[in-house]
Amino acid sequence: FVIIISQKSFSQINNFEIQKSIYEKSKSYNDPNVAISALYNMIALQPDNILLKDSLMREYYAISQWAPAYMISREILLADSPLQRMDRNIICKMEVYASHCRFV
Repeated sequence: FVIIISQKSFSQINNFEIQKSIYEKSKSYNDPNVAISALYNMIALQPDNILLKDSLMREYYAISQWAPAYMISREILLADSPLQRMDRNIICKMEVYASHCRFV
């Protein structure tokens, strides 16, 4: 019984490391779509990891995808995390942009 739990934990860790490797490789190839996909997979494995959400927000911000970047930034703010202070400048810029745009 304990071995099964250990194997499952190892499997999750291994899957996370695979996704992390994909993310890192996609960054080196400048492929934001694959990077975003890998980040979503890592978030599914570690949903409470606010740093992954921050990375996802920054990926969307880098490719000018304002709506998802804004939604993720709001989620980060609501999480009451230490990243609030770090990302205040980016979020303020996004809120200014959002006030001038209509998201359909």
